[in-house]
Amino acid sequence: NRADAEFSDNASSLLKSILIMLYRHAPEAFPFEENSISSTVQLIKQRIESDLTQDETLEELAAHFHISRYYLAHCYKQITGYSIKNYRMLCRIAAAREMLTSSSLSVSEICDRIGFSNMSNFSRYFKKELGVSPLKYRALHRNHS
Repeated sequence: NRADAEFSDNASSLLKSILIMLYRHAPEAFPFEENSISSTVQLIKQRIESDLTQDETLEELAAHFHISRYYLAHCYKQITGYSIKNYRMLCRIAAAREMLTSSSLSVSEICDRIGFSNMSNFSRYFKKELGVSPLKYRALHRNHS
């Protein structure tokens, strides 16, 4: 019933507010494992690296690990030096470089395998990061091998 749902929501909000105030007043009363956020960041990094085609949002990752998206974004950047989105893109570009130099896959196939939604975005981002197009990168690398 609607009254019960409203009561439950209000009680939940009130409890969260009380816990936040208590934590702000006496954080030592809330023992947290000091490296828990570091291990969470490492798990997220592994998750990104293991499947480049996944495009989990910050909100989805935060919900999965039961932490605030703002806290996750802040800690991830503080620990890795990159936002989650930028880290994912750097991993994709690194994988593309490897595939361009060690496989005969077409640029389009590589684009699909690393999770870019279209060739135009992939080529533009690749060129922005490396200064050359994926085809030019492949040609330059093969000329120097």
